[in-house]
Amino acid sequence: MRLTIALVLATAAAYAFSFTIDLLFGGLSGVYPSTAFLPVVTWSVISAVAIVAARSIATNARWLALPYVAFGAIATLGAFVGSHPHSFGVAGAMFLHAYIVWRGTSTPSSTGAPAAPEPARVDSGAGWAKILSRCDLAMARNDIAEMLKQLSAEATRQGGTYMFKQELSDTLEAFVNNPTTTTASALLEIAPSFSESFEACSPGGRLYETNRHLQDRGL
Repeated sequence: MRLTIALVLATAAAYAFSFTIDLLFGGLSGVYPSTAFLPVVTWSVISAVAIVAARSIATNARWLALPYVAFGAIATLGAFVGSHPHSFGVAGAMFLHAYIVWRGTSTPSSTGAPAAPEPARVDSGAGWAKILSRCDLAMARNDIAEMLKQLSAEATRQGGTYMFKQELSDTLEAFVNNPTTTTASALLEIAPSFSESFEACSPGGRLYETNRHLQDRGL
């Protein structure tokens, strides 16, 4: 149902875009009078709003390129059988827009999403030791495990699999299975960005203080 609605919106966007390009190229080539330029902005806005709405709804946004291909094919046919050569330019613009829509999507592939970008390795052993000496490692393990669960669920919803580089995946698994300062330090050396979870689970941190607040009230 979501894809159907998205395709309807994408079709409206493609139609508005084709109309815009036809008026623009037709006006520039003298096929249409100069007044043809007046609706260009309006139809451009309609096209942009419709395709943004379609992409926000679609679970697989690559399908949204199909209406552009269809209108491009219609414009190509019209250029061959009609008397307006600027239709070739309209067709080219439609096919280019279809390519941009197709390439501009970021849904995971069926074989797995690209590995998440990771910060460069940093030698911060002393800094990690200070954080970890105060951290509730079990709480940090649960926080990181929940984050990974959410990433996996989102990738599955989009029809793919969220994947990490093998070294990071192995280190994450080691920490989740055995949350110690040793496994935590190894994780932070590879992916320093996880330090936010360890800090949140230390005294003064968001998760730590929230949990203590609930325990004080017997919740």
